[in-house]
Amino acid sequence: RIVGDKENAVRGFASAVAREPSDARLRAEYAEALFASDRSLEAAQQYDVALELQLPERTSRAAKLLSECMFAYLWADPPTGFRGAITAYERWSAHIPEAATDGFVQVRLAAAHGQAHRWAVDHQDPGAAELHAERALRAVTTALAANRGLASVVESMVSPRGEDDDLVSLERQVRAILDAGKASSV
Repeated sequence: RIVGDKENAVRGFASAVAREPSDARLRAEYAEALFASDRSLEAAQQYDVALELQLPERTSRAAKLLSECMFAYLWADPPTGFRGAITAYERWSAHIPEAATDGFVQVRLAAAHGQAHRWAVDHQDPGAAELHAERALRAVTTALAANRGLASVVESMVSPRGEDDDLVSLERQVRAILDAGKASSV
């Protein structure tokens, strides 16, 4: 993780990327520095480029990069943030089959659809609200099936006092999924 002078880190990575534009690892590190400097949209764009560069190698890192890309988008203001995260998932999931069952990718997808659900409710679009609710809940279920350890992350996303309150508009339904998982693990 980036600590210390974040802007110098950003400048250093920008210079390195200019010299080695096809280095996926370097792009991802540049994205991390941008994100640490509160430049989430620029970070997401760099993660997107890193994904494109990474795909021919088909490494296991691709799902992690997708998760990081989506996470960076989620910190941007709505609707840009959730639209970016959903678009990144839709664009890359066909090329990264493990994304469909990766718990972290699915948590990010749930967060994006949760934000979109809240946006649709606030903007009085019931059709979009229903669609995003369904997709958010499906992603929560998939994430927990892949990694039950993510239950605490999901739990934090339904708290109205939490920093990551992406699923607060679906609190009742998400808590029902969490409760069903607790009951089945007993």
